[in-house]
Amino acid sequence: MADWRHGKKDRTDIGIAPVTIDDNAWIGMGVTILKGVTIGAAAVVGAASAVTKNVEPFTTVVGDPARVINSTWQHAERAEIAAAAKRGHQP
Repeated sequence: MADWRHGKKDRTDIGIAPVTIDDNAWIGMGVTILKGVTIGAAAVVGAASAVTKNVEPFTTVVGDPARVINSTWQHAERAEIAAAAKRGHQP
């Protein structure tokens, strides 16, 4: 991971937003993640991908720009497991 901000004030109109990487997410080598993006729990981002928008939990994304190639759980199951993980419990 690299950070070019180094505590300096942003003097552009581009703006600054944090990147959030949730528990058990895997980020491949050479990935670029744009500002304000959230990588969901147990998501996988393939090497050299460019993530331009949020990645849902339990999905795999690859490419430039990153696109979903796999989703390991149905939506309802994903929500239940993500909620349990936030509480620190096994589903």
